[in-house]
Amino acid sequence: MTRVRCYIEDCMFWKKGICQAKEIEIDPDEGCLTFKLEEEEEEEDFFSDWEEEGLDELEEEW
Repeated sequence: MTRVRCYIEDCMFWKKGICQAKEIEIDPDEGCLTFKLEEEEEEEDFFSDWEEEGLDELEEEW
């Protein structure tokens, strides 16, 4: 398996300097297109659950 050295420590695929993504997409001008912040995914999960719960409560009130 090919190992790709990466210096973006806040990426969710970064582990001890090596990219753990199954597929990596690189753009010559923009750099790594596979990059995702660890915090972004956690925030999305938090807000998606909150929105669903909030809608259920609003429907019950009406």
